[in-house]
Amino acid sequence: MIQAAIMHGVSHQPTLWRLVLSQPRAFAGATAWSVTNTFFDFLPEVMVGLAVDSAVQGQKSLLGSMGIVDPWHQILLITAAAFLAWGVESWSQYRYMIAWRSLAQNLQHQLRQRLARHVLGMRMDVFERRSTADLTTVMNDDVNQIERFISDGIHSILSLIVGFCLVFAFFATMSPVAAMLAVLPAPLVVIISRLYRRRIDSRFLSLRRYSGAISDAISNGLRGFMTIRAFGQADWEVERISRQSATYRQAAIAAARLSAGYVPVLRMAIVFGFAGVLLYGGHLAVSGEIAVAAYGTLVFLTQRLLWPMASMALLVEGYQKMQASLVRIGELLALDIHCPISKMPDRNHEGGPVLIIDDLTFGYEKSNPLWTLNLNVSAGERVAVVGRSGSGKSTLLKIILGFYEPTVGQVIVSHHGKPAAGASGISYVGQHPYMFSGSIADNLRYGNLTATDEELVAVCKALGLHDFISALPDGYRSALGEDGCLLSGGQRQRLAIGRALLRQSSVLLMDEPTSALDRDSAQRVFEALRRHCQDRAVIVVTHRADEHCEFDRVVDVSA
Repeated sequence: MIQAAIMHGVSHQPTLWRLVLSQPRAFAGATAWSVTNTFFDFLPEVMVGLAVDSAVQGQKSLLGSMGIVDPWHQILLITAAAFLAWGVESWSQYRYMIAWRSLAQNLQHQLRQRLARHVLGMRMDVFERRSTADLTTVMNDDVNQIERFISDGIHSILSLIVGFCLVFAFFATMSPVAAMLAVLPAPLVVIISRLYRRRIDSRFLSLRRYSGAISDAISNGLRGFMTIRAFGQADWEVERISRQSATYRQAAIAAARLSAGYVPVLRMAIVFGFAGVLLYGGHLAVSGEIAVAAYGTLVFLTQRLLWPMASMALLVEGYQKMQASLVRIGELLALDIHCPISKMPDRNHEGGPVLIIDDLTFGYEKSNPLWTLNLNVSAGERVAVVGRSGSGKSTLLKIILGFYEPTVGQVIVSHHGKPAAGASGISYVGQHPYMFSGSIADNLRYGNLTATDEELVAVCKALGLHDFISALPDGYRSALGEDGCLLSGGQRQRLAIGRALLRQSSVLLMDEPTSALDRDSAQRVFEALRRHCQDRAVIVVTHRADEHCEFDRVVDVSA
């Protein structure tokens, strides 16, 4: 229920309050501890005033008028009350810190889940237009920015509001005029803060976007390490990163200048209130209208009322950074997530073709389609898809997977005799297969999380990988490095094929699966396909004419 609430709350443009109110009990508990902490944190200044009053006035003090005549007893009572107040204040601080940070971590976790589900469910054409590094920045750095503000910022807001109300109430009982003087800077503080927010808002949003651009430049440099070194372009890449960094630096310095000027201006506005209380309170004390202790308490509490307003600079800055991150998250969530799913017929496909391509037409421009295709493929049948470069062979596989929407027509996949939505009944081996962080066994089991060790070994033996893996110090538990960097191109390709074979699917799609293999290794792959794909349809995109004999049919999409 909570997760559903937050998902609704962050639809398109999330807001801070929708996020925290998605967990009302946790928010209410954290708020209660913050209010309690602020109240007991306010008491020590009052007790200092009472102690001075007791020491100066003795039996005529406030406590004396309440029946505690002995000044020493008054001091003892004030000391005990101060000890209790500090204890409660310390305990409530511990509790509010845990409460806000737990709430922040829960919301951070759920936001990441929501973003991950959204991004991994995007249409392929939408995903391909986004920088991976920028997506990473949004899903990690921007979400972290929100967590940091919820952990500390909301308590600071509550503390400021509650403290202001408490101090103003105390002032009003002592001297309404002093109360008015103390809050005199408040409207000015609000005006200055609003002007600051308007100017700093766009700057922080730009900084978050520049941060994503830097991440993209660095990521490209690291992922293209071998190409950069091979072409001798390290200096050019450093210059590209430097340009992005310089842009960020200039924007950050401009934002820092604006931020640095906010605090001094705010302090000068606040000093008018402090000076007013100092002068007027002093006049009341000199004229005998209030006690010296009351005057001291007024001065102490004026600082408690006004100087926290100076911290609004950091508070507003943190809020604007968080707001900029929320805008970027909202922009990402607003992207079209719809992945087309083929319309499924009501009939059962058992005994019939497991893949039906019905009047499928595709083109990058609707008025100029690349091809129109009709194709039925039965279980155990192997079909080669050929054609000139750019004719849409790989695109055909992506349409079958549901990544792209065809211009006209439909694709129907049957899995275990039943219609299968999207890619649920399909295995896939891409041109450049991706290896996940983890071990060889982890990557193989990505196709079938319940696969046994024996099944892993059987597939790897069929593909000629078992001897190589067994010779490694940790065998199937050996780490692959980032994106399988410790493997050769051929080993990566065969491992990806093994991963696809382990998935219990009705259709196997392969895009140039033998492009990095020699003739003997390619032959072993086709032998494995014959052995493991007797009950599934196999569609292979290939440029190698010498492999056509391995297929039951050859379809030329450029014909």
